[in-house]
Formats: sequence, C-alpha cells, structure tokens
Amino acid sequence: MEQEKFSTMISKIREEVSNLAFFVDMTRKGMDTIESTLTIGKEKFPEASSQLSSVTGDLENAANNIMSILESRAARTPALR
Repeated sequence: MEQEKFSTMISKIREEVSNLAFFVDMTRKGMDTIESTLTIGKEKFPEASSQLSSVTGDLENAANNIMSILESRAARTPALR
C-alpha cells in the first residue's frame, strides 16, 4: 500500500516537473522572440529616424517652393496684393 502511494506521488511529481519544464521552455521561446524583435527595432530605429529627417527636409523645401511660387504670383496679380 505504501509502495502505491509512493508511486502515485512520484508520478504526480514527474507530471508537475514536466509541466514546469514545458512552461519554462515556452517562456524561453517567448523571450527569444522578444529579444529578436528588440534587436531588429534597435537596428531599424536609426535608419527610420534618418529617413524621417530626410522626408522632413524635403517637405520643408517643397513648402518653401510653394510659398515662393504663390508670392511671385501674388506680386503679379493686382487683386491678390
């Protein structure tokens, strides 16, 4: 009878350890995914920042060109002065 209790207890312990091992493995895989995502973000952020700066400069230039065109047209059109 004691042997059966002992075997049952060992079986339950094995099941719990197996569940814990599965949980640890899934957590490790999740952390690996997070780490790779962070690494990609860390590599891509400077590139994206540079591209946004470039776009901002281009937008400023375009706005200045539009304003120059409008100002020159306004100067030539008496109704807009």
